[in-house]
Amino acid sequence: MPGNEEALKRFMIELSTGYANLADHVLPSESILLMMKERGVTTAIDVVPTGIYTEEFNRGAGKAFRKKLNIPADAFVVVMWAGLLLKRTWNLWHMLLPNFLRKSLMLIF
Repeated sequence: MPGNEEALKRFMIELSTGYANLADHVLPSESILLMMKERGVTTAIDVVPTGIYTEEFNRGAGKAFRKKLNIPADAFVVVMWAGLLLKRTWNLWHMLLPNFLRKSLMLIF
């Protein structure tokens, strides 16, 4: 993106924080809650759980999983769960995929 990226980033943070503070109530995911508070959102906030409990994945057998599927240990693995917003999610992947491909020589989906 051309221009002053830092200034644009500050503008977007101030804009989104301002809009959140204009609302009566905001409903972020748990991962966004702390960031909103750090940025100064003072509106009532209630977390909407995403339904994905990441701590469950910390106990996985990643090495065994990779071995079973013949995935190299140094491969960057992308996991996608589309859920109910399939069209929106695919549009996001369509935008992000070129960046993944540019940055990784070994990418497994």
